[in-house]
Amino acid sequence: MESLGYNQEISESRELKANGYFHKAAKKLEELMRTNLATSSEVVIELADTLFLQGFYGLALEHIEEYLRQSTENESQADAALRMMRAFARAHVEHIFGEGLDLVQIYEVRIVGEQYRWHLWCLAFEIGLVDATSKPALDLKIMKRVFYEMMSLEKYSNAGKIASVSIFGGDSAVAIDLYRHLAFSGEATLVVKAKALGWLASLHKGRGENEESRKLLLQARQTFHETQHAYALAELDLTEAHQEFTGQIIELDESVTKFVGICGDLLYYRGVIEATDHLRKVADKANLGPISLELSSQVESLAERTNANLIRDQARLNCIEAWYILSDHSGKAINAAVNLYESLGESDCFPLRQRAAQLAASIYAKLKDNEQAVFWARKCIQESKRCSNLIQSRAALAFIQCEFLDLSGPEDARCKYAEAMMFVEAEVGSANHELALSMLDALMITLTTAKARSGVDCSEYVPEVTHCIDSVKSQLSLEEPQEVSPLLLHAQAVQLYQQSKTSLDISMEEKAIVLLRKARQMRLAANEYSEIAGLHGLSGKIYHGIVSKFRTSEVYTDIDLVRKYLKLALQQYSYATEHFEICKVVADIAKYKQHEAQVLYEYWGIGDVSYNTVLEKLHHAQVYSDQIRTELTLLGGLNAIENKRRLGAIKATRSGFAIALHVATHEGMALLAWEWTQKAKARSLCDLLGSETLVPKELLAQIAANKEALGLYETARQQVQTLEETQSLSSITGQMELNEHVDNMRQIPLLKTLLELREGAPLSISSMQQELRRLKRPLRGRDIILADWIFRGNEIWMLIVRDNGEPTLNMLPITASAVEEWATRHLQSSPEQDSCILTDNREEHHPMHKLTPLVQLLVDNCQAEDLLILSPTEMLHSIPLHALLVLCEGRRMSLIERNPIVYAASMTSFVQCCQKARDSAPREDLTKSFVEAYEDFAGYEFNLGEQKSIQKLMAQMAEEIDGEYHHGEDVLFDDFGRIAERSQMLFFLGHCDLETDDIRSQGLRLPMPAGHDDGESMLFSVPSFFNLNLRHAPHIALMACASTVQVVTPGDDPLGLVTALLCAGAASVLGTMWPVQSRTARLFVENFVANWDAARYGNDDSEDEDDGKGLRGNMREDKGWLNLAVAVREAVLDLRENVRTKEVCHWGAFVLHGSFFCKTL
Repeated sequence: MESLGYNQEISESRELKANGYFHKAAKKLEELMRTNLATSSEVVIELADTLFLQGFYGLALEHIEEYLRQSTENESQADAALRMMRAFARAHVEHIFGEGLDLVQIYEVRIVGEQYRWHLWCLAFEIGLVDATSKPALDLKIMKRVFYEMMSLEKYSNAGKIASVSIFGGDSAVAIDLYRHLAFSGEATLVVKAKALGWLASLHKGRGENEESRKLLLQARQTFHETQHAYALAELDLTEAHQEFTGQIIELDESVTKFVGICGDLLYYRGVIEATDHLRKVADKANLGPISLELSSQVESLAERTNANLIRDQARLNCIEAWYILSDHSGKAINAAVNLYESLGESDCFPLRQRAAQLAASIYAKLKDNEQAVFWARKCIQESKRCSNLIQSRAALAFIQCEFLDLSGPEDARCKYAEAMMFVEAEVGSANHELALSMLDALMITLTTAKARSGVDCSEYVPEVTHCIDSVKSQLSLEEPQEVSPLLLHAQAVQLYQQSKTSLDISMEEKAIVLLRKARQMRLAANEYSEIAGLHGLSGKIYHGIVSKFRTSEVYTDIDLVRKYLKLALQQYSYATEHFEICKVVADIAKYKQHEAQVLYEYWGIGDVSYNTVLEKLHHAQVYSDQIRTELTLLGGLNAIENKRRLGAIKATRSGFAIALHVATHEGMALLAWEWTQKAKARSLCDLLGSETLVPKELLAQIAANKEALGLYETARQQVQTLEETQSLSSITGQMELNEHVDNMRQIPLLKTLLELREGAPLSISSMQQELRRLKRPLRGRDIILADWIFRGNEIWMLIVRDNGEPTLNMLPITASAVEEWATRHLQSSPEQDSCILTDNREEHHPMHKLTPLVQLLVDNCQAEDLLILSPTEMLHSIPLHALLVLCEGRRMSLIERNPIVYAASMTSFVQCCQKARDSAPREDLTKSFVEAYEDFAGYEFNLGEQKSIQKLMAQMAEEIDGEYHHGEDVLFDDFGRIAERSQMLFFLGHCDLETDDIRSQGLRLPMPAGHDDGESMLFSVPSFFNLNLRHAPHIALMACASTVQVVTPGDDPLGLVTALLCAGAASVLGTMWPVQSRTARLFVENFVANWDAARYGNDDSEDEDDGKGLRGNMREDKGWLNLAVAVREAVLDLRENVRTKEVCHWGAFVLHGSFFCKTL
């Protein structure tokens, strides 16, 4: 009787499972296990199978492994079945496939639980681990035999599972045959028959047999009505809704919601996940990015809850991909993709690793970070080698698209072309003609655009690729007639456009436009909005190119023709923008809005639109560009800086800034010039400085007093804390929620101010002047004057800002070409340097006299001793502006003789550095450090007597000001980093390496540990400085050759040791513009420290005139300050007056960047 009850319980659980009540079946089986001390393998198999259906893979794995550990049964068939089921569960939970796929190869076909052999294979096939033709994993003859054996054993449910797996064999006729036998056999249960009818309906729908499909769906519905199945009718409703789907997501949403609701009530998580993911795929196809993103997040959350980690990670990749495409959150997307790639490092789920690497490569390629794009494309190839042929082919396609991004020369192009053709030949050899054609199309585009992108002409390979395309198309047509692909039409249009540039005729452009129009029609039929947008953009570029051809040709003189093609270009650029807005591709929206602004600018030039129309369009483009900049900040440190510099150097971006500044100078609008200068200059530096900014106490107090603002602020803090504590990539969903919350915060003025501060947003003129008034208060009557230079063609303009009144904007009586010629002659050729920086600039007819117009206007707009903040532009970065001569009261003097001077990459970055210096919290553990690394390194000049003098001076100064002296093995690589991180001030005297072709390698030479060869040294380079934590805002003095030289992009974005230190947390950096003698550096340090007393100032006892509501605090409570700018000037003048160091090469090298003051200890 006990055995009868046991069998009855199992039978009832099977009936519940068959009717979709998985949670009830599982509960019954778990109860059966608890009440029977010796659980049979049959119960464990039933329970595991039920939990699989329910979606609880982790729980099923626990039960299987527990049974296998304790089992003493000698049931080889059952044991084998459980091992197969365990392998299936481990694939889902632990990403382990190898063990299971080995079992797939080994097991006989007559085992219990046979279907899991094919289920595991199907899972591996689905993610791309094996091919559809893998043997003996998939053998339709064996599968059919197993199907009929299951039928003969009356295991109809198992037979249905085998039939479902047969679909992956690629022969729908076999699947239809099996399902028909199951659906119309007299023996099978109604539930099994109804399910078989539903599958048949789907298969016939896939073959285009719509009428047969509808008839079978109706039969399935009628059959299910006769059963008590829990969710089948709702599932059929969903299937039917999908078959009738016309492109509107709302048509499916109601059916999905109904089905998901029922599944949720039944704890049928697998059904919820599958339905949600199904809707996500539909949203993807309909280019509904936000919906796709939300659905991906839901799938990820559900999979996380049920321990279905394989599904979770697939959903994460979908989420990352959708997120990037939706809002171009490049920083978060790259970090998430890389983190997922690394988290899968110990698994054998190579397809997911390949997909993550490919996503990282594509994002880096879009950011123009060619080095990283190729790096990840190669990882993509590496991971694909253990995947299916299809995955390998897709990886090869991605590799081809990335490899040609950056060509070093013709030989590099030849090697990469040969490698690409090797991939193509492999696809042709495998009869994968469609993939081969896709590769050739992509190769054609990369070859035809290579010259414009990297200056390497690859046209010699185009005829061979064209021949290959024709050959592959002919092979393809033998199999099935194919239309010309839109990608090929795109490539042909690009080729025509490139060829058209050598002719005044516009016939080739017109042919290209026709090809692009046809390609757009083909893309439109497939709802491929992103591709349509790109084709519109290229059409706009071609029309715009025709206008340029007209302007440079004497053949076309009709202004109406210019207007006609400007209109066409603007129309196509606008269409491109509209389509990219549908797909929410932020980078391309910004790009094409910039192009629209360029066309409107040309309209303004011929008097057809106002400048306000141009500026409005530029402003819209800038809003989208700023979104990308904010996201790139999340890459952190050097990676963020480099990617932002590339973004700022993009031609369309620079063109937009040039247009705005041209309008400003043409119209004499100084305020407009200020606004766009701050937007244009050193944005990557400002962004990162902003991300490290401390929130001023005054602003926090105002937020605390505002209930609504405080609530939003605290919620954001909690969300950020949660994200920081989250180790898994489920934080992507949290990041999305945080982004939405931040958008809400921007609606509150106080919080908008806070966010702009943290994002390094360019300061408005009113905010800047408020800061200047606050900063100058302790200077006792001295003003702070900001000076910036604007280049407009060959003209140079100076923008001067004071703490009150409007800025002034004036054109200087010197041209850009004259300055460039001077710099080339006197700073870049040694013989001419002898007559310039190697001499005293007070000499009559000294070459520096010619550059006086660059700075003379400053003398007319400030008083002696006022603090000057200089922000050089373009070629001026290499010129010692502080050493230029000015005429003051009838006497020539260097500018720094008259005024203390600080350099800043931009005015916004200057304020950020001052704010860091002022608001950094005092720490008792900080010290002043004097580091001597003047050693007998190989390749450097060395004088033992000079070394002893340096050591004596540094030790003496450290003792006098209660600091620390470090030298020799005290300043090895790791030691130097620790010294820097605990120093309020750091003085380094030694050697600096500089290779402007590789600014990353700029760094300080440090000694090697004992035991190394004499003369060996280590380099503490730019990446090392980025990794330091200098949050206490120290002052850093680098007395080493050319330590403040930086490489500056077209966006005036600097990179070098100065930028690295400021981003690491330093408030100010003192160094040299060119190589100096160690003796000169030693004298400067001595003079600099000796002048501290004269440069020190304390609290101004006068009442603070400010209302206390400023952005960045005040100095009222601070007691000890050192005016670095004054101390530097006095040290420079001491050198200048010294007969041994009066030449410019000695005193003119020393410059201060960042804050003009620091706290004293």
